Amino acid sequence: MNKLNILITGSNSQLGKSIKSIYKNFDKYRFYFKNKKRIDITKNDIEFFLIEKKINIIINCAAYTNVNEAEHNQKNCDLINHISVSNIAKLSKKLNILLIHISTDYIFDGKKRRPYLERDLPKPINFYGYSKLMGENSIKKINYNYLILRTSFLYSEYNKNFLKSILSNIKNNKILKVVDDQISCPTYAKDLAYAILKIIESTNSLKISYVKDTLNISNIGNISRYGFVKAVCETLNIEKQIIPINTKQINVKRPKYSALDNTKIFKKYKIKMPAWKLSLNKCLKNIYIK
Repeated sequence: MNKLNILITGSNSQLGKSIKSIYKNFDKYRFYFKNKKRIDITKNDIEFFLIEKKINIIINCAAYTNVNEAEHNQKNCDLINHISVSNIAKLSKKLNILLIHISTDYIFDGKKRRPYLERDLPKPINFYGYSKLMGENSIKKINYNYLILRTSFLYSEYNKNFLKSILSNIKNNKILKVVDDQISCPTYAKDLAYAILKIIESTNSLKISYVKDTLNISNIGNISRYGFVKAVCETLNIEKQIIPINTKQINVKRPKYSALDNTKIFKKYKIKMPAWKLSLNKCLKNIYIK
């Protein structure tokens, strides 16, 4: 039986590494993991590979994710999160490839006080969110076979991320000053990786149906970053002073409330994401086992 060929761009990202950690459980597919050194999405060197390997699906994990630096490096942020995404969308359309693209809750302004639905009007308040929204819009304008997956506050065992920074600060006995007025859905990258592959598996056929859809996908529940750090300390039985601060005390604007509503992905794909605290516990166990 022929296998679907799946390309993961940005394979050294948190999500890329998380997919790589579980992909062997999905043996109906052939996976190609490519990092920036192997396939640079900002350059026009991807088409030959797509044709040669007969790629059926692209999972685009490549992204510029440093929210603070994006304000000062807008050209590079736009290149990765917008222009390159537009080019991938054009190639996907040309070669009849399903494009699965990862987006963010930061496309919203955070003024809503209940979880955002996919149909809510985007209105980013920082350049990172703006660049991701432009990436989304380019896909919708160009392609006819795509899934845009919006997620939130990603963390994992891999790379630099908020959780690992907090653990490092605890280890080095640094003072923890954490924002307490930004509410979102902490999302474990392995849960997201598993959900993406289950969406693909649900097609259950080499003939992928054409889709044009945007879906929220995050762990269930929401909390401030301050509350998240408190949960980390409680889980590890660590007594540590945590000083709450507010958004005005940091330089870059971020949405104060960006929780996502996951109802649509459950109705369409029967995917129920775990509660954020359960997934945090699982991640912490994996970190300390390592």
